[in-house]
Amino acid sequence: MYGIVASAITATIAFAALYYPLSGTRLGWLAALVGGLVAGLGVYFGIAIFVNRRLRALLPEVERALGSQRVDAAIELLERARRYAAWQLMLDRLIDGQVGVILYTAKQDHERARPLLERALPNNWQAKAMLAAYHFERKDDEKARQIFEESVKANKDAGMLWSAYAWCEWRRGRNQSAIDILQRAQKHMPGDDAITRNLQALHTGKKMKMSAYEPEWWALQLQRPPVQMVMPGRRGGMPSGPVPPRIGGGRRFRGR
Repeated sequence: MYGIVASAITATIAFAALYYPLSGTRLGWLAALVGGLVAGLGVYFGIAIFVNRRLRALLPEVERALGSQRVDAAIELLERARRYAAWQLMLDRLIDGQVGVILYTAKQDHERARPLLERALPNNWQAKAMLAAYHFERKDDEKARQIFEESVKANKDAGMLWSAYAWCEWRRGRNQSAIDILQRAQKHMPGDDAITRNLQALHTGKKMKMSAYEPEWWALQLQRPPVQMVMPGRRGGMPSGPVPPRIGGGRRFRGR
């Protein structure tokens, strides 16, 4: 990564520039080391801030394109941001996750989305929920469960993620497993009404309801949306128009 290389070079130069004039003093090497570290970190965070500003300026365009159903234009804008990947750690994976979410929801191209969702950052719980849903729909419950488990550990406060995990278990007839998942979720989100209601429903043998998470819930494509939301002729019974994904799984781009 160019950002790390530039930081390392700056730190080395700063250390050398400070060490020689201070070498005769008792703590000269320490002062030079601290100075080098400060200079290196300053360059690293300066680059991160610069890249972050460029990305933030791009986001409104992406969101406008999604809002007007210009899906290919939104993907193209995100792909352009890859030019900064050499300067910022994990940016490629962040973009992979967002493009994967768009392909899965708006294009319904699940096979093309899958490898991108796999590379998404762990905190992009939307991408990971879609990846788990992909495997669930293909009857690979073990893989879906593995993805859900990894994701809830990284996103303990994502109520829809926990509920989607429980819903998949409940849908397979594993009622007690679904209850256990929601009880775990309650420990992290004791005030989440949707989780409490579904937990009560499972205890009394009733169905889980995911209406609290609409319209994002429909994006997982585990259930068909109501008829009034479906565009005539739309493949797969999806809502009319994509559900615009929140960039970064609900988080904005940030310097890393």
